[in-house]
Amino acid sequence: SAEGGKNNDEEVSEDKIKHVDKEDISTVDNNEKNQDENSEPSAVENSAESEENNQTSNEILPTAAQSEILTESTTQNGAWSTQAEESQNEKKWQQASISNEENDHQWKVCKSTAGPDYIPCLDNWQVIRKLPSTKHYEHRERHCPSEPPTCLVPLPEGYKRSIKWPKSRDKIWYYNVPHTKLAEVKGHQNWVKVTGEYLTFPGGGTQFKNGALHYIDFLQQSVPDIAWGKRSRVILDVGCGVASFGGYLFERDVLAMSFAPKDEHEAQVQFALERGIPAILNVMGTKRLPFPSSVFDVVHCARCRVPWHVEGGKLLLELNRVLRPGGYFIWSATPVYQKLPEDV
Repeated sequence: SAEGGKNNDEEVSEDKIKHVDKEDISTVDNNEKNQDENSEPSAVENSAESEENNQTSNEILPTAAQSEILTESTTQNGAWSTQAEESQNEKKWQQASISNEENDHQWKVCKSTAGPDYIPCLDNWQVIRKLPSTKHYEHRERHCPSEPPTCLVPLPEGYKRSIKWPKSRDKIWYYNVPHTKLAEVKGHQNWVKVTGEYLTFPGGGTQFKNGALHYIDFLQQSVPDIAWGKRSRVILDVGCGVASFGGYLFERDVLAMSFAPKDEHEAQVQFALERGIPAILNVMGTKRLPFPSSVFDVVHCARCRVPWHVEGGKLLLELNRVLRPGGYFIWSATPVYQKLPEDV
């Protein structure tokens, strides 16, 4: 029995060697077949070896039910790595980079007079001062530094965890976006008001003095085919201000992407983001909008102060690119504060 055990151990070790050097063994076997095609013992031996190799392979690798990736991505001739290997390498690389960042890099606060309002790609004054012209609002566009900054923008003093949606649509902590200029300039239009430790948003705007929801319903009454939530479900709001229009469209099952520049009325989009409304800092200038073509059901502009007529209507052509066929461009610019009958 001892001799039998030794023989079994030797067979197992031979099987392992055969599994590792399968291609070499198969080459030798093919040569042996060519030398003696009529040798039956040789053929029987080869079939036995292949069965043993397959059995060993099945023991090492999981079954198809257990792992589709390994089954579907087996390397044919060793020329390409499998998807499983790529995934493992990616995980190793990510872990290594995370550990390197933790060990090697110490994050510092950005040295900027703008404080919490510092935005590297918009406050890049070295590039902005060298612009040949600003008539197309180039100075409001993104000009990212050649080397991205590795610093942290400081939180405002007294910052608190943001109020959760849906309450955040109507009020946010004052110290999270401690700006009052917009409340002073646009206070009579119900954009934003300072209420104790909160900034409150009554839902008004330059164009909708009776509130965003009243304005939204008025648009559908004017053009019933807009059909909020049915025919019109994804919209783009140009020059959004504090994005109350997009915030109230949620009640009509509509998702709005709002954008406005960082202009003399402060970074209004910061109010929108703190409220929990989808928005980006952007401007209709010399660059294409960062959206694919034909993706919006409606493009909306309420007193957005965009010079649509310049450059032969180039900006209108850009809106036409992102607007789907059959979609609506809503340009609302009636002087709503006039009392004359034709204006009303």
